[in-house]
Amino acid sequence: MIKNTSPVMRRLIPFAPLILAGLIMLSIHSAPPAAVIAAPRPRAATQYTFSGHVYEGAAGDRSHPLQGVEMALYASRAPYPDPNPGDLIDRTDTASDGSYSLIINDLDSYEFFHIRE
Repeated sequence: MIKNTSPVMRRLIPFAPLILAGLIMLSIHSAPPAAVIAAPRPRAATQYTFSGHVYEGAAGDRSHPLQGVEMALYASRAPYPDPNPGDLIDRTDTASDGSYSLIINDLDSYEFFHIRE
């Protein structure tokens, strides 16, 4: 007889192998199949915007915004400066307040982004 155990535990000890086997079976059958764990989930398309302003004058002087400046966003796998700016992604002209926005939909294909005036 096992000493220092509660009466409930003494009654369960003969059934310990069955209880352990039941817990093992439960854990095996409740695990999802490996194919479900390894299956990649489709990613939602994400749109990114690069934006800013163009001003005339000294750095920090925002009193003279420039309208009509052509801005272009290039993307590449090589760092800047590179003789080839990369793939042209988007192009726009600045608004009357000097603002511009350039949009890209696929960041995964590129490592570097360059905005050129």
